[in-house]
Amino acid sequence: MNLFKRKTKRADPASIQAVVKGNTQFALDLYHRLCDMKGNLFFSPYSLSTALAMTHAGARGETQAQMSLALHFPGGEVLHPAFASLEAKLEQAGKKGHVKLSIANTLWPRKGYKLLKEYLSLVKEMYGVRITPVDFEDESAARRQINTWVEEKTESKIKDLIPEGVLDDLTRLVLVNAIYFKGTWTEPFDEALTNEAPFLTAPGAQVQAQMMTRKHTFRYGETSDLQILELPYGEKDLSMLVLLPREIDGLGKLEGSLAMENLEVWLGDLKETEVEVSLPRLPSRCGWMNP
Repeated sequence: MNLFKRKTKRADPASIQAVVKGNTQFALDLYHRLCDMKGNLFFSPYSLSTALAMTHAGARGETQAQMSLALHFPGGEVLHPAFASLEAKLEQAGKKGHVKLSIANTLWPRKGYKLLKEYLSLVKEMYGVRITPVDFEDESAARRQINTWVEEKTESKIKDLIPEGVLDDLTRLVLVNAIYFKGTWTEPFDEALTNEAPFLTAPGAQVQAQMMTRKHTFRYGETSDLQILELPYGEKDLSMLVLLPREIDGLGKLEGSLAMENLEVWLGDLKETEVEVSLPRLPSRCGWMNP
């Protein structure tokens, strides 16, 4: 939870939508860069976009222009108020009691290192940043201080974020964004219906997994290549979107089709449909930290 009460000018819906669209495009760009890695892939695009938006606020000239291009940030002065409004919306969803959603931003500048007052004022007002000067000459103590904050904000889900050797005499600033999420399904899965069953991990490969099952009316859509399912949390302010290729070896084709225009079409075609859902049992909570 952020430690500063922010009194910011509210961004208009068009500006918020522009930032959301840009963040989604950046997420897809990044996914296409990472999807060839072996194993499962899990990352928080919103966390990355928020941390880099705070970095963008301190950049100027060509550096700032290139960041805007890569991150798909809108021009003008709408960026930071839109991020503030978007974060406020997410925090409001977390206050309803059905989901726990905490977002925290912090700066760890080197003791004695002066940052521009205009920059500090902006990140405090728009991002609720906590600023804690640390002594990077004592690398062990600085690392322990930051890692302890990380562990607390993610309810011990992320430990030792900064390993030994990352901080040194040249370190001037560490900027961190943290997101913690734990949600209750709007339509919970019955634990009694969770059973061990085969789960395909790749063509010709499968594992035994705890599969949770639910038959209910959800927002659902399909194409010749994939099925799309929306699973809402709480009062439906937040949801999980599941994309499933129809072919066992169709993941690569699905990844290649991930584009903003396709997502907009798929989401626009979702309709309330009675479906039987079977998914591997999910972890009870997620924490994400981006330095």
